[in-house]
Amino acid sequence: MSLNKEQVILYAALLLAAATLIYALFAVMGSPGSITLRNTQQDSVNQPDGFAQVNGFATIGSGSTDQGDVSIDLTPVKGGKQLKVLVTANTHSVDLSQFDLREITILEYDGRKIQPSAAPKLSGHHANGEIIFDVSVPSDSEFTIKMRSIPKEEERVFTWR
Repeated sequence: MSLNKEQVILYAALLLAAATLIYALFAVMGSPGSITLRNTQQDSVNQPDGFAQVNGFATIGSGSTDQGDVSIDLTPVKGGKQLKVLVTANTHSVDLSQFDLREITILEYDGRKIQPSAAPKLSGHHANGEIIFDVSVPSDSEFTIKMRSIPKEEERVFTWR
C-alpha cells in the first residue's frame, strides 16, 4: 500500500495530536503514586474547593510566577514524630538557589517556634521537596508556617486550622 503526500501529512498530524493529548493527561494527573499540588497563583489562606489535600490539609499558595515574584505552595503531611510539608516553588524570573529554606522558614504553634530540621535545596526556576520539622503538632492545634525574604513579599504566612 502506497501513501500519497496528503495521507502522510494527515497521519503525522494525527500522531502529533495523540502524543500531545497523552502528554497533557500525564502532566495533569502526575505520575503513579505521586502527589500533585495545585498552584494557586494567589495569596490566600482560605482555600476554595478543589485544591489538593493531603491528610486533610489543603495546599496553601502565595505569590505568582509574574516578573520578580515566586509562587510558593505548601501542603502539610502529619505523621509520627515529624511534620512534613510538601513545598513547590515556581518562578520565571528569580533564581531560587539564593533561598535557604532551613534559615528562612519557621513553624509556629501553641506559642512555640521551630525551625526545620531538613529542607530541599532550591535551584533554577522550578523546585519541590519536603520541609521537615522534628515535632508532632497536636491534631487539634492551629499552626502557621512563615517564610521571609522571598520576593515580592517580606514575609509569607501560611496558616492551617
